[in-house]
Formats: sequence, C-alpha cells, structure tokens
Amino acid sequence: MAARKAVLHAQICPGTDIVLALGMIHVIIKDQLYDSEFIDKYCIGFNRLKIHVKDYTLEKVSGITRIPPDQIENIARSYALAERAVIQWGNAVEHVINSFGTARAISILRAITGKLD
Repeated sequence: MAARKAVLHAQICPGTDIVLALGMIHVIIKDQLYDSEFIDKYCIGFNRLKIHVKDYTLEKVSGITRIPPDQIENIARSYALAERAVIQWGNAVEHVINSFGTARAISILRAITGKLD
C-alpha cells in the first residue's frame, strides 16, 4: 500500500480534494511560501486568488476534509518548501462531481509554487 511508504499521508474525506487544495493554497499565500518570480512572469489573477482562498482557513478545511489542521498546514508547507514536488492525480480526482474545479485548484497549487516541470 502506497500510504505505508509515504512520508506524509492524510486520510481525506472522499470528494473533498478541492477543499484541501484550496486550504493548502490559503496556507501558502498566508505564509508567503509562493514563488513570486514565477507568478509575476507566468500567472494572472493572483490578487483575485488571494481573495478567493481567504476563507479556506485550516479550521474550515479540517472540518470538511476531516484532516487535522496541523496536518494540513504541514502538508502545505512541506509541498511549498520542497525543492522538487509532484502532485499526481488520476481517477480519484477525475471521477468526482467537482473534477474540473479540483484539477484547476491542483494546477493553481502547482503554479503558485513554481512546481510545473
């Protein structure tokens, strides 16, 4: 099982991946862990994104995803601060009702941290 080999593992409530991604974006923006240079060069709408994720606090995201707030923060910080990182998704994300929004939130998470290649 992949979870046994993972450095970090969070057992998420099914269908709440989008909320976790938005919560991670919230932490990354709040703690200024984003890649400013990459955002300035390649991204648009960052100020609107800041406003959009403002309400995705650790407590709110925890209540929806059932992942403890400190674990969400640890995941977000670990991802943002990693030299290299990958978020791989597949059927688990693509077969839920919010699949487009989830994929978009994950793509935004990758973009604001500059982890696209």
